[in-house]
Amino acid sequence: MTGRPAKHADADAIDLTGRDRVDGRRARSQRTSSRLLVASRELFLEQGYARTSMEEIAARAGVSEQTVYNQFGTKCELLAAVLDRAIAGDAAPVTVIERQWFAACEDEPTAEVIARFAAAATAIFARVAPLYDVIRSASALPEVKRLLADNRRRRRADQRHIVGALAAAGKLRPDLDAHHAADVVYGLINEDVYLLLTADCKWSRKRYTTWLTDTLLDQLVTAPTPQRVRRGRQRSG
Repeated sequence: MTGRPAKHADADAIDLTGRDRVDGRRARSQRTSSRLLVASRELFLEQGYARTSMEEIAARAGVSEQTVYNQFGTKCELLAAVLDRAIAGDAAPVTVIERQWFAACEDEPTAEVIARFAAAATAIFARVAPLYDVIRSASALPEVKRLLADNRRRRRADQRHIVGALAAAGKLRPDLDAHHAADVVYGLINEDVYLLLTADCKWSRKRYTTWLTDTLLDQLVTAPTPQRVRRGRQRSG
């Protein structure tokens, strides 16, 4: 057999070089985005959303102001990206409900699933709580108000998905309606309750996680008492 003509090999080399250039540009763009997210978070926490300008963010990140607009479009979109990074804890393109934290396996003890769920929620709130104050302080601005509402909507949808997975794995109390269980989770697992207990009441993260685990187990898993059964029937009646 004869080898392929040299011009084909040259074409392959050119194509490989082109892919390398594309990969290099993508890597540089990702590094720029990361610097912008870090700079934005720092400035938002230092001086608030309204007082932070795109020019300041660019200067802190060491890029041009136009680069900030090219990467994120608007300051609110940049704030949303900072919030998403804080929720996820990294830059991996994996949603919260797809992460191993929230997997509900049938053969895993229920208490371990709930404890892992509570620990992950605590870690998220520890990262997000400072930003939540920034967002809430700026929520009079229409775009930030929409961001806050969208964040709550997405959290509620994720929590409904998680409760649905728990129900499908047979880990909820038999007397508990999944919709009511999702409401309970939404009421317990949010930034406001976290801040009330850790900031106002000076609870440690460990104490908060233990309380959240115990409360979720009591509300979602523990076998019902006769009084609880009667209350459940009254709610559904």
